Amino acid sequence: MKNEIAAVGRVKVPDGDRFIACFTPFQEQASAAVAELQKLNDEREQLCKKVISFVGEDKMGPDELFGHISSFMMLFDQAAQANKEEKEKQERAAKRAAEAAARKATGSVSSPTTQSPARGGDGVMDDLFSSAKSGQHFRRTMKAPAQAAMASEAILMRAQLKKTAQ
Repeated sequence: MKNEIAAVGRVKVPDGDRFIACFTPFQEQASAAVAELQKLNDEREQLCKKVISFVGEDKMGPDELFGHISSFMMLFDQAAQANKEEKEKQERAAKRAAEAAARKATGSVSSPTTQSPARGGDGVMDDLFSSAKSGQHFRRTMKAPAQAAMASEAILMRAQLKKTAQ
């Protein structure tokens, strides 16, 4: 930019042209900002090289390394969510089993699968029929293998990262 301003200064400029007067202060200010950005970029490159060296992937570029890390984190979060949902499902099943045992112990004849919510039941059969009609039941049951595959892939990726770190 300095060279361009100097080149404009050597050319005959019409009277009243304020290009040099306006851009010289801007160039000085911008040069300081550009120098600071260059310094930060150099520091970033050094830190990236240290991270890549630490992981043991000297031939890998920063984009590829952080892509792997991002992918791992995403898969790990999905697996954690799947585990949380599975735990909640098991807790609901245990609660239903405890309620069934309590009904059996008290000698209650009515079944929660036949009672409607209006009569004090939780309408399990109604929910089952509506989920079967909408297809939601089948989507829910088909999701588990995919979640297990994601969890397995996340675990394998984590093991690979540990091996490369050693």
